[in-house]
Amino acid sequence: MPSVLMIGDTAETLAEMPDPALEGLKVTLQDLDSESSTRTANGTMKRDRIVGGADAKRKLELEFPALAPAAAARLLQAISGVFFWVRYPDPYTGAFRTAEFYAGDRSAPVYTADASGNVLWNRITFNLIER
Repeated sequence: MPSVLMIGDTAETLAEMPDPALEGLKVTLQDLDSESSTRTANGTMKRDRIVGGADAKRKLELEFPALAPAAAARLLQAISGVFFWVRYPDPYTGAFRTAEFYAGDRSAPVYTADASGNVLWNRITFNLIER
């Protein structure tokens, strides 16, 4: 079975990534409003939604279990570009979806290191935000 998460420089070059931890993938659908959206003096919202529904932008919140150095490096290098393509399961469509994203801050705490300098990385976390 293919990985839940695939990332590539283009939609045609997607590569399998390590699977997120159990409950380590959270998809948020984000509506975007224009600058003219505001509240009136009595608190009524005047909304000019420019993106929403099926077109809502997605934010993926990801957390990974302990990863060996090579797997951690492959994952972090895959999201190092300004923009990149991601294939992931989408709750709105009920299917896998591919879209262009960029990465927020990335955190990679050391899980364990042995006397030889071998390191396991645990709970690597980052957000991917749709372009």
